[in-house]
Amino acid sequence: EAGTTLTPRGGKPAYAKAIAGYAVIGPTREIVESFQPAQGGTAMMSGIVGQTGGRCLATADAAIITNVQAMEPVVRPKVQAELAKIMETALREMANEPPGLAELVESVLTMYFDTINAMLRDTSSVVIGADLSGTGVGLTYTAHFKPDSFLGSVIKQGGSAAGHLARLPNQKYMIATAMDMRGLSLDLLVDQLMARLPKVEDDPQIKPFVEIFEQAAQMMRQMKGGATVYSLPDGPLVMGQGFLSGVGVYETTDGQAYAATVRSYMEGMPRMLDVINKLSQVTNSQIKGGFAPPAGHGDAPPPAPPAPAGMTATVEYNAGVMDIDGISVDQYKIQYQIPPAMMQEMGPAAPIMMMFMGGSGQSGYIAVKDQFVVMTMTPDAQLLRETLASLGRGNGLGSDGPIEQTRRTALQGQEMLEAYLSVPGLIGTVNAFMAMMGQQPIEAPQDLPPLALGYGIEGHGVSMRLYVPTKVIRFCKDTATNIMGMMGGGQQGPDGLGPDDDWGPDDEDDDWGPEGEDDDWAPDQS
Repeated sequence: EAGTTLTPRGGKPAYAKAIAGYAVIGPTREIVESFQPAQGGTAMMSGIVGQTGGRCLATADAAIITNVQAMEPVVRPKVQAELAKIMETALREMANEPPGLAELVESVLTMYFDTINAMLRDTSSVVIGADLSGTGVGLTYTAHFKPDSFLGSVIKQGGSAAGHLARLPNQKYMIATAMDMRGLSLDLLVDQLMARLPKVEDDPQIKPFVEIFEQAAQMMRQMKGGATVYSLPDGPLVMGQGFLSGVGVYETTDGQAYAATVRSYMEGMPRMLDVINKLSQVTNSQIKGGFAPPAGHGDAPPPAPPAPAGMTATVEYNAGVMDIDGISVDQYKIQYQIPPAMMQEMGPAAPIMMMFMGGSGQSGYIAVKDQFVVMTMTPDAQLLRETLASLGRGNGLGSDGPIEQTRRTALQGQEMLEAYLSVPGLIGTVNAFMAMMGQQPIEAPQDLPPLALGYGIEGHGVSMRLYVPTKVIRFCKDTATNIMGMMGGGQQGPDGLGPDDDWGPDDEDDDWGPEGEDDDWAPDQS
């Protein structure tokens, strides 16, 4: 029987019983009383969680397992009913709009809804695990798909993103990412998405938007993988100008064809923004205006105020602006026009957003070397030269140093996607803003390991792992303590914490001593 009742302070009671040295705990007495371990449960669970989930369970200190396939018959019909209501409402709102726009809205919503439906239909389990060691803290999410399902057929065996990252110059960075696309059946995935787009023919209302989708799909088919790095530009930050500089290397099936698709994508951006602005104005009108009440039930609501004009852009693309070791280089420039009303709606975030977007515009170079396409996010010819030179070496960014050490320690190996956030690079960003405000810079050790994010694919399953090194946690804690001290914080004890801190030996002031009248575990305190 569930012989133990647990009553957390301020919470609902739970029930527990012991089985073979384990505690079975649940909110319902009858379920806990009747619970018995399943025969062959380990084999059954292994089939549900798959290889990625099994690895997560083997290495986690704490884990949560969600049996999605057991939930799906109950949950999916309810979700589908809610999505159907959303679709009905959206189409009713578009009833007075041109047929092409209504069809486009229906197609885009169908893509999203089909994705949600496929996740519920095809997922076998979700496992979430957390691990803590002397080197860092890790959090892992995994999803295992039924092998005979659509998503199970899209997910193959992952490649290695590390090789793509090593093609970039070994330089200081803030964010570095790499991805190997060969672990996905991209053609199957793209075909499914494109089948949901409306047939535009000569409809000028939606043709630019659909063409952008088609060009993006074409780039996905052509790409095998790639890597991108972003860093702070040299010199002080200037409001209204670009915030980050960067460069990307993309391995493709045909470098020249991929570069041509990128050019078409850029040159089609102004027309696509026109369509997006039109859709935004329609949506804004319907949301703010509401629905007219039925006849005899009051007056119709006042007309909605017009939506602010949206962002527009002009694109300039010049082929063959220079030559680097026999490689022709193109240059692109994208200039944004953001109306004052739109900037005002963004509020204080507008200047920062503009700096991340590249200020009022973006520009850079594009060059093709064999199957590789190099694209800079800044007009830095030297960065382009260095990247072209490093393509064939394989000893660039992440091949050694903090990234390689973190990859070996933190990730599971053979990730199809890797991303790293450099703490020194991030602190450099913070210092740039602090300098603009006349504040003293923060000193960060250059050998601090980065935060790591990895996506893996294995045996019809995917995993996402986030890892924060202990050295980074300690640095953040020490930095916060120092800043509080400079701001006139309270008196500190010899360990950097106050004399009445929560980590000292058991006494009447700390929160970890035995239950007494002054600690937070006593029944007389919340």
